[in-house]
Parts: sequence; structure tokens; C-alpha cells
Amino acid sequence: MEKIREQEHKECLLKKARAEKLHQQINNLELSFILKKDSSDKAFGSVRAEDIWKELEKRNLLPEKKQLLDFQPLTLGDNLVQVKLGDNLIAQVKIKITTEK
Repeated sequence: MEKIREQEHKECLLKKARAEKLHQQINNLELSFILKKDSSDKAFGSVRAEDIWKELEKRNLLPEKKQLLDFQPLTLGDNLVQVKLGDNLIAQVKIKITTEK
């Protein structure tokens, strides 16, 4: 019984250490996305949570999709998206959205 508790404690500490390392890597990271324009010069399309995860994966930063907090439609310009990495450990990722010239 004691060994099981000790193993669970080690796993918890390892998970916490991974979350803290990921927090250091992605907190205040800025990702940029460029949307196409339609014929009336308005932005066409949107940036979805999946787009953000794909961009993070390209950089080998792999939080779980369910960790994205309160994801709402993003607008042109600067946006902040929060990612919950653990208890009381929330990273902010800056999302910059522009349109093509």
C-alpha cells in the first residue's frame, strides 16, 4: 500500500514538473495567423482552437486540447488565449490575427 502511494506521489510530481516546463515555454508565446480577404476586403475565415493546437504542435509544444479555457471566437488584431496546464497554473498565449495584403 505504501509503495502505491509513493508511486502515485512520484507520478504527481513528474506531471507537475512537465506542466511547469510547458508553462515556461508557452506563457506569453505569440502565434500569428493570416486570414484571406473576400472580394469586399473583409477577413474570410477564422482561427479555430484546432489551428492554435496545430501551430503549437509544429513547435513541439503539446498541451492537451481540453486545457484551452473559455475559447471564444477570435477577432482581427491581438487576442489572448488561456491554457490551463495544472492546478493554479495557467499560461497565456498571444494570438495575432491579420489579413493578407
